[in-house]
Amino acid sequence: MWDSLGRAAYFTAMFLPGTIIIPLLLAVLIHGVQNQRLATVYRVILLIPAVIPSTLVFVLWKWMYNYQIGPINHFLVEVTGWFTYRNAPQWLGGTDLTLPSVAIMEVWWGLGYHSVFFLAGLAAIPKDLPEAARIDGASEWQVFWHIILPRLQPIMLILVILRFGTSMGVIDEYLIFGGFNRESPTYTWTIFMYDQAFKTGLWRQGFAAAIGMVGSLVMMVFVTWLIYIFRSRD
Repeated sequence: MWDSLGRAAYFTAMFLPGTIIIPLLLAVLIHGVQNQRLATVYRVILLIPAVIPSTLVFVLWKWMYNYQIGPINHFLVEVTGWFTYRNAPQWLGGTDLTLPSVAIMEVWWGLGYHSVFFLAGLAAIPKDLPEAARIDGASEWQVFWHIILPRLQPIMLILVILRFGTSMGVIDEYLIFGGFNRESPTYTWTIFMYDQAFKTGLWRQGFAAAIGMVGSLVMMVFVTWLIYIFRSRD
């Protein structure tokens, strides 16, 4: 069980930074666009992944990751020449690349949703604060680090808590991309719980429920620690 929790934590460690840092940078860039029509176009483009149904997202990315006909391997083989079709990366099927593959897909899927949070936070920052700092000689990096970022911390905390719960509870993506394999890196605690409850033939629902309780307690401890860290920095 602890190995499966460790795999879920490994996935979370890949997923969380991407789901916070990339949308934050995109939101800052879009917020700085002076042409409002162009900024609106950028916002709409960012939101496109968020409105695509999950079934289509899974089909799209499974095709993109396909070993032989996927555009990712086609680019790596035909354009860069780094690989041949014999040794091209195997993104699916429970390999070491399956968890990073799922993380990349999840970051892309939530890009617009998360960027909207940061855009709302940026719009709430009084414009005179960054302007006053620039007049005093602060660089753009200093303005971002000392004025903008601290005021976005509440939004970051909300997103980290929400996405942490999402990343620790992933199951459909693992089964679709990695298959059901007890030796696979995608055999995380959610699939272990499902396995114990329905797949082993022993119908160990009580044990599966206990696994869920232990996982929930681990998540609650982490979320409590996060809240403490963010509040201590206020």
